[in-house]
Amino acid sequence: MPDISPKADFYQILQVAPNSDLPEIQRSFRSLAQRYHPDNKSTGNDTIYHLLLRAYNTLSDPEQRSAYEALRKKGGKPDATTLKLAEEKLSSRGTAVTQPSDAVSGLAALSSVAQDSSTTQPAAVKATCGVDRALERRKREAILGALCDRRMAKPAQPGMNVRELERVTGFTPEEMEFAIWYLKESGDLRPGDNGRYEVSAQGVDRFDSYAS
Repeated sequence: MPDISPKADFYQILQVAPNSDLPEIQRSFRSLAQRYHPDNKSTGNDTIYHLLLRAYNTLSDPEQRSAYEALRKKGGKPDATTLKLAEEKLSSRGTAVTQPSDAVSGLAALSSVAQDSSTTQPAAVKATCGVDRALERRKREAILGALCDRRMAKPAQPGMNVRELERVTGFTPEEMEFAIWYLKESGDLRPGDNGRYEVSAQGVDRFDSYAS
């Protein structure tokens, strides 16, 4: 089981070494996510799954990982002033700061702020309208990953609606709007019953390509 004690950091949560490269992080995340996905009736754990998502979203992004590494060198947690500023910025964006555990609450807030900072984002990942293309890619990856896990766990009921996707990915329906549109248009998603979405075979291949 991943270490989710108050002293655990994102590397411990994902069970990888601090010098692990991206493919190693992706492999470990996919293995752990499948085991602790809430739809897995035998080993699923909603709290652990969301901690895994937080850790993976930070360590799979070069900018966020760099900011996190700087934070680890200062002791693994932001000081009270840094956390307060992070929460204020998230609040101004209309984003709630969730606190599943002391180990990740401040780090999640700090990572989200770093993600939104125009001074730290490379120009190549930002469009002229200010949209964070790297974040949009992570949304698509999270949606496809959730639907792939669902299809493997429940082949007879592979669909998920937007509220279920929100619970698993941590993104609101509004935040996923573009990602879902894109995945539908590209053929990676297809409509299921009762407003649900299902991953296509092409979508599985697309998700695998993210980890390659």
